[in-house]
Amino acid sequence: MILLAAGNSRRFGSNKLFYEVDGIPLYLRAFDRLLAAAREGENRIFVVSRYDEILAAAADRSPALIPVPSPDSGLGISRSIQNGMAAAGCRTPDAPDALAFFVADQPWLLPETIREFLDQYAESGMPLGSLRLGERMGNPAVFSRSYYPELLALSGDTGGRRILNAHPEDCFCFSPGSVRELIDLDTPPEADV
Repeated sequence: MILLAAGNSRRFGSNKLFYEVDGIPLYLRAFDRLLAAAREGENRIFVVSRYDEILAAAADRSPALIPVPSPDSGLGISRSIQNGMAAAGCRTPDAPDALAFFVADQPWLLPETIREFLDQYAESGMPLGSLRLGERMGNPAVFSRSYYPELLALSGDTGGRRILNAHPEDCFCFSPGSVRELIDLDTPPEADV
């Protein structure tokens, strides 16, 4: 598992990773969701960030959270993806069979949904996996080893969605229990504005 927690929050107006939902910063909510969804001994959780506070919190929260500094993430999400992949050993013979990417700004995604999605993806035998709402594929997303070269070739602020859209025939799609789970906060909720 790779948690991308290094964004610029340009549209949000402030650093949304520290924005609190029900009194808990988004990045901590993401930590807790992934820890609850991970299978002990099977999943490693790489926390990719350029923010020292988030990296320190990951190290303090659980040994299962592996902090990955990503000082060049301001150049685009592709840098965060590639730094996470490097930390996971994707350029070694022992590279993991697949990587699941998560974002820190989906506060209502449930651990049960994550676990069910990953289990069904593994059973599907498909090389790609994504949550899906209608025609739109989104986060989280899974990429098998055969797609690592395409992920490593991404540049700028282009993420994995480009790969998912280019290979829909290879993608296992999973619908969560509610539309709310797919919401990512790009702007503060209207009630808070």
